[in-house]
Amino acid sequence: MGKIIDTTNLDSAILLKANLPQNLDKDNYYLEMLQHKVNYEWDYRYNRFDIEEENAFGSGKYHDVQVIIDNVYDDKLRKVMSDDWKKLIFKDIQHYLTPGQRFRFGLDEFGGSVEDINKSVWIVANLNKLSPTAGCVVRRCDSTLNMKSNDGKELHYEPCCLEDDFKAINTWFDIAINTPQAQICAIAQYNQYTKKIKINDRFILGETDLQDLENNLLYRVVAINKCKTKSTLNPRDVSFVVLGLIKDSVSAEDDLVNRIANQSPQYNRDEDEYDEIQTEDKYEIKIRQTNGEAVPETLFLDETVELQAICYKNKVEYSIPISIKVDLLGTDKDSYYYDFENKGDGIFEITNKKMYVKNKLEIECSVSDLVTEKIYIQLGGVS
Repeated sequence: MGKIIDTTNLDSAILLKANLPQNLDKDNYYLEMLQHKVNYEWDYRYNRFDIEEENAFGSGKYHDVQVIIDNVYDDKLRKVMSDDWKKLIFKDIQHYLTPGQRFRFGLDEFGGSVEDINKSVWIVANLNKLSPTAGCVVRRCDSTLNMKSNDGKELHYEPCCLEDDFKAINTWFDIAINTPQAQICAIAQYNQYTKKIKINDRFILGETDLQDLENNLLYRVVAINKCKTKSTLNPRDVSFVVLGLIKDSVSAEDDLVNRIANQSPQYNRDEDEYDEIQTEDKYEIKIRQTNGEAVPETLFLDETVELQAICYKNKVEYSIPISIKVDLLGTDKDSYYYDFENKGDGIFEITNKKMYVKNKLEIECSVSDLVTEKIYIQLGGVS
C-alpha cells in the first residue's frame, strides 16, 4: 500500500512541480529550492571571482560573469590537476554551457583591472548536462594559431591548447588522426577562423628568434579533425577542431615579427559567415510575476505587482543584465499615475496610484541588441 499524504494544506502548484522530472523542467520545485540554497550561500563562498564569458559561441567578445573557481581532481592519479585545468560553478543553476565555449581570466589578477594580454583564454573541455547545477571543466589555452585576413590588413591570433606528450597524442591518433609521424596536437574552438584551416597550412608557435631562423617553432598541419558535432543531425554544431602538426623548416617568407607563417590560413574579412553561426543561438525574454503567475491584464487602484523578466538562450535561462523601460502611453506625467521600482536581477515593481486610467502601461525589456519583449497592462478600476 502506498504512502498516504495529506494534501489539504499544500499548494497544488507546488505539488505538481514536485512530481515533474528534476532536471528537465525549469519550474521543478526541487530546482527552485536548490536555486534558493545556492543564492543564500553564494556570498559566503571564499573562491568567488569575477571573470569574462564569451558573448556568443565564436564571437571573441566577452561580458562579465561571477563564478566559483575550484581545482580539478584526477581520480585516477589521486591528485589535483595543474593550474591549466579549473572547474567553474555558476550561480544560475541553469546557466547555458556548451563544449568549446570560452572564458577569459588570469589566475594572478583576480579582483582588479588587467590588460587583456595578461589574461588567459579558457575553453570548456567537459561538462555534465544532467547535473542539477551549472558547472564545467575548463582548460587554459597555452598557445595561439596565427593567421591573417585575405587582404593582409588584419591579423588574428586564435587561442588553442597544445598536446605535446606522446600519451595524449597517441590518444588523438587512435580516435581521430591517422598520422603517427605528427609531433604535436593543437585543440581550438571551431569558429569562422579555424574552419579555414587546411592540410599543409603552417603556424609559428611560441616566441620567435629574429637572429637565428632555425631557432623557431614552425609547424605544418598534416591532419585535421573538425567533424565531431554536439548534436547528431546538425553539421554546423561543431565544438572543436583538432590539428596534427609536424615540425617544418623556416623560410625567408615567414613573418617572424608578427608570428605569421607563409602559407598560414587566410580568413575573409568581408564575409558574413559568423553572423550565420551566431544566429543559431536563439534568445527570448519572458515576463511573469515573481510568484510564478501570469502578468495581470489590469492593475487596480493601490494594487502593487512584482514582475520578473528572464532571458532565455536556446530555451535555457541565461544570466545577463536586462534593461527595463516603463512608459504610460499618451502622457509625460508617468509618476502621477504609477510608481516604478527596479530591484535588480530583472525584478521590478509597479504600483497603480489612480483610477480609471484609459491609457495602457507599456513595459519593454531588452538585452542589448539580442532580443526585446514588450507587454501592456491596463491601469484603472476600483480596488
